[in-house]
Amino acid sequence: MPSIRRFLIGERTFYREVIDVVAPIIVQTAITNFVNLLDNLMVGQVGTQEMSGVAIANTLMFVFYLCIFGAIC
Repeated sequence: MPSIRRFLIGERTFYREVIDVVAPIIVQTAITNFVNLLDNLMVGQVGTQEMSGVAIANTLMFVFYLCIFGAIC
């Protein structure tokens, strides 16, 4: 079985720093997507037009989050 060091490019500390930066972003995105899913499930019981409105709002929020992440990084 090949060693993991064989696949790494650069120092191990670099990968540690990348994981330290990326992990909170992954957690935040997962929480946001879960909340959007719950919104869709709750509003989906009300009606089709309401469901479409929530889906559009969730898409706009996703684009907003992408812009914020892009501006920060």
